[in-house]
Amino acid sequence: MLVIGENINASNRSVAEAIASRDREFLQNLARAQVVAGADFIDVNSGVGSSSPEYEAVTMEWLVEVVQEVTDRPLVIDSSIPGVIEAGLGKYRGERLMINSVTAEPEKLASIGSLAAEHQAWLVALAMGTKGPYP
Repeated sequence: MLVIGENINASNRSVAEAIASRDREFLQNLARAQVVAGADFIDVNSGVGSSSPEYEAVTMEWLVEVVQEVTDRPLVIDSSIPGVIEAGLGKYRGERLMINSVTAEPEKLASIGSLAAEHQAWLVALAMGTKGPYP
């Protein structure tokens, strides 16, 4: 069994505020706490409904760097937007990693699947397609 620390997720209000204000200390404390709690991987999600995919990509780059400063645990790059995932992968220094949140949408599955293959990343697929929670 693998334990994934999911606390660094912009869907959490306090995390979204920390990301928006670039509060490194808050986010790094979350990363450390998850390691102490036994997380094998640390999930990082830079935006849910953010202003633009470009902003979310820049934020993902920053977030990956911030978390890597305090832990060598592998990361889970978590986004449904291929460009955001690619931005995070560009800053990632580790060897093992996961990509989270791919769905059965053909275009996203193809592009995110290619990124996973290129980076030899494990892929977390959500059981949902284009019409709801089940393909």
